[in-house]
Amino acid sequence: MDFDQVERYLREIRRTRIDIVERVQRVLQDPATERGLRDAGRVLRETGPALLRDVLSASKDFADAFVDAMPENFHALTNPQVFAAVELMEGTGWSLLWTPPAETVVELLGTRDAAVRREILLGAEPRILFDLDGLLRRVRRPDLLPLRAATRESLETYRSGFFTASQALSASILSSALHEHLGEKSHGKARKRFIEANEKEASLSDFRWIAVQQALGKVLDDYNPATGRPERSDFNRHASAHRVKEPQYRQVNALSALMLVTSLLLELDDPSWAERTARKDGIRVSRNPKGDGVGET
Repeated sequence: MDFDQVERYLREIRRTRIDIVERVQRVLQDPATERGLRDAGRVLRETGPALLRDVLSASKDFADAFVDAMPENFHALTNPQVFAAVELMEGTGWSLLWTPPAETVVELLGTRDAAVRREILLGAEPRILFDLDGLLRRVRRPDLLPLRAATRESLETYRSGFFTASQALSASILSSALHEHLGEKSHGKARKRFIEANEKEASLSDFRWIAVQQALGKVLDDYNPATGRPERSDFNRHASAHRVKEPQYRQVNALSALMLVTSLLLELDDPSWAERTARKDGIRVSRNPKGDGVGET
């Protein structure tokens, strides 16, 4: 493009801008436009305060619902961090709801290295154990008290340094919750429903339960006890139940198992649990499940 073409191009731009400005001026000078603006101003003055109150009230209601739905350690997270945390739960089987604290969650999200993440989680162990103790006190539903007592025993076993025993007990607690309180006869079918749950489509009130399902689906991944394959390095219910060997049995998995069963008990204890179901084809509550079917492995 030569200089003459550039100059013509710039002149055309200036003409276009002038034409737009002139059209806007004509519209503003039109009596009808002036009347419309006056009417709009009058309506805004009359309805503005009430509208503002409604907007502020709705905003407060949403904020209150958000606080009620999210665990305390998620309150300081951004929306992308919240969903990234749930994706991490889905990929590892760790429950990051309630504990560890927000700064640890953010640190976990800051690395893709699985070994580093395990070190970060274990680094927060004292705070996590403290939190778990308090969280278990919140579980009050009478029919959950036996599992709460078992989980507390698993916690004390972990604190005593018996990580293998703690992990094995947590795996049994998980199976008991699935069979007794979710009415599940098949781990395989439960896993399918869990992994189909979608936290991004969940209502606020269902968000925590959907998030827990993501982690549950991971820990119910397939495992062949006869061959010991595929090898599961993160906590896995089936590998914990059928093979006592590394890398399945190790301290970080005992810790994550405690975190998961505690989160599950808290969701079962939620006052709205009786009416709550997971979205599309999700698990439904069964307070009095029929039969005592054996789960798949």
